[in-house]
Amino acid sequence: MRFGSMPVAINPPPAVLGSQNAILWGRTRGREHSVDYTGPLSLKTVVRGRADWSTDDGRFELDRSTCLVLNDGQAYSLAIEADTDVETFCVFFKKGLAGQVACAMTAASERLLGRPFDETEIGFFDRLQDKPRELGAVIARMHAAVAAGGVEPDWLQEQFLDLAAQLVAAREDVRRERARIPASRASTREELHRRLLRGKAFIDDCAGAALDLDCIAAEACLSSYHFHRLFSETFRETPHRYVRRRRLARAAALLESSGQPISFVCQQVGFVSVPSFTTAFKAYLGVTPAEYRRVSRRRISNPG
Repeated sequence: MRFGSMPVAINPPPAVLGSQNAILWGRTRGREHSVDYTGPLSLKTVVRGRADWSTDDGRFELDRSTCLVLNDGQAYSLAIEADTDVETFCVFFKKGLAGQVACAMTAASERLLGRPFDETEIGFFDRLQDKPRELGAVIARMHAAVAAGGVEPDWLQEQFLDLAAQLVAAREDVRRERARIPASRASTREELHRRLLRGKAFIDDCAGAALDLDCIAAEACLSSYHFHRLFSETFRETPHRYVRRRRLARAAALLESSGQPISFVCQQVGFVSVPSFTTAFKAYLGVTPAEYRRVSRRRISNPG
């Protein structure tokens, strides 16, 4: 679907990606695999269910609570395996847009007057992250407008600028994370940050399995104590708390996208008993797993 000659394309052919802002919005059920795809800077999100993106840096399982940024020219694969509908909503930026926004956000006014259309490409560190509230709100607005079919071209273009600004701000968050790592050399901080993210990606990939601090730290090539201390200082959250939060987010996605019993979901996300799972889930989302499933089904049945 395309909206005339508007600067944002909806579900265009691959050749269009990068030449203008675009959205790939799709629903599928069962199995879908797309391998070795390369595109422009993009933001991957899931509206319903869960899907896996893989890059050279690892596998990233997304649900409604998370998002993934992939850089221009970066190769990736997508895999979906579900017995219910999975809905993805992926935003592809026009080449140079993020660089232009970054320049406008950081450069002095005098420089902007001299180079108003600076579109130098900038890079992001591909990583699964909790969807920031502001970014999630923009994606939700865009999805609702596109789904309704009455989107205004200028308004949609503004949403892309807003998203690009938020990604640039998130890029600065990475710099602040690295700055919290206690090392004198920038190269050391960068390497330690990469190792921490490797450990974080391992948690994301294996959240439903039996995990302990030793095996996570080993994946990051750090001692258990060093990993725990650096992880807590850098991300302002202990590894244990992050593991539990990712398990509960995955449980929410499973409850929404599958009809499996709650006991099955409990086992899939690594909890040892349904009572402990129910208690943790209610503390995380304010409702029991059964209540969450009922609300999710009503929302899906009555999207308006």
